[in-house]
Amino acid sequence: ILLGFGSRKSGFHVDEIYTFGLSNHPYSESDSIRISLADGVPYNGEEIWQDYTGVRKSGRFDYANVFENQAHDVHPPLYYLLIHTISSMFPKLPVLWVGLLLNIPLACVVFWQMVWIAHKIGMKKRGAVLFSMFYVLGAGFVDYAVVFFRMYALLSVMVNALVMVFLKFPAEEKGNFRYYITLGFILLGGMMTQYYFLIYAFFLCVVYLVYLVVFRNWKKIILSILTAMAAIGTGILIFPASLDQIFGGYRGREAIENARVGELGSHLWNYLGQMSRGIFGGFFPAVLFVLLCLVIVYVRKKEYDRNALRSNLQWWCLMVLPVCLYVVVIAKIAPYQTLRYVIAV
Repeated sequence: ILLGFGSRKSGFHVDEIYTFGLSNHPYSESDSIRISLADGVPYNGEEIWQDYTGVRKSGRFDYANVFENQAHDVHPPLYYLLIHTISSMFPKLPVLWVGLLLNIPLACVVFWQMVWIAHKIGMKKRGAVLFSMFYVLGAGFVDYAVVFFRMYALLSVMVNALVMVFLKFPAEEKGNFRYYITLGFILLGGMMTQYYFLIYAFFLCVVYLVYLVVFRNWKKIILSILTAMAAIGTGILIFPASLDQIFGGYRGREAIENARVGELGSHLWNYLGQMSRGIFGGFFPAVLFVLLCLVIVYVRKKEYDRNALRSNLQWWCLMVLPVCLYVVVIAKIAPYQTLRYVIAV
């Protein structure tokens, strides 16, 4: 189904063109990350397009160039490295299929992750599959994470993976080597995918930290914080430009300025409307009403089983609170009100 959607794509957003150009076009000090054109030389559209978006024979698997391009952009390099790898493996493949060859498998991973999460919190397997398919095949996810060739499908994978770690290793359990290694790699991968991941990860980790405090799991608290610091420090070492992009780049300065004087109420309302249309087809109020009814029935059913109720409320708070806080922050600081910034959560 996703291949069918993708094959009908027509036209590219300017950010998508940058995705392939930054992944494959050699960096030029004179033109920076823009397309290089020589004075007095005639070009045709196809030649310009291929020259900028395609990988050159001498530039295959040139990952240093990707880092150089991204250091002059506003995003971390992981998604671009993956695009460059596929382009290098199949240098004659049209960019449409390069993007689909990456985003569709990522969407399948997201589907599997959501089935796992829904099943983990108590949904029956068949319901979990239908619920996850409803989301992955929805207009919002398809438009902004599958046929839109940016890093948002990969960001969804990272977001879900972080939730899965905390569900797989509950706060009451002692930490082990697998937990710390997995947590560290996911935090590193998310940071190298999109800087907004750090905002969501902060809220999610704070909620999990509260649970750790409640269970007096002091050793796990200390080692989890050290793991997060090590992951972020490693990300800075791998991509030193990240610090400047977050705090000194024009997008970073824009976010800080929006946090200080930007609009919140109307932006948040705009996001809620986009989520209603993009995920629920405009029927969000009806969906919310049904969900509330189901929650009431579920709580009534479990009211005499306090341990089960407490465990389920703990899982729901872990997932719902960080999402709500993230959407509020993004509504305040993001340069545009677009569903792509929040679809991953």
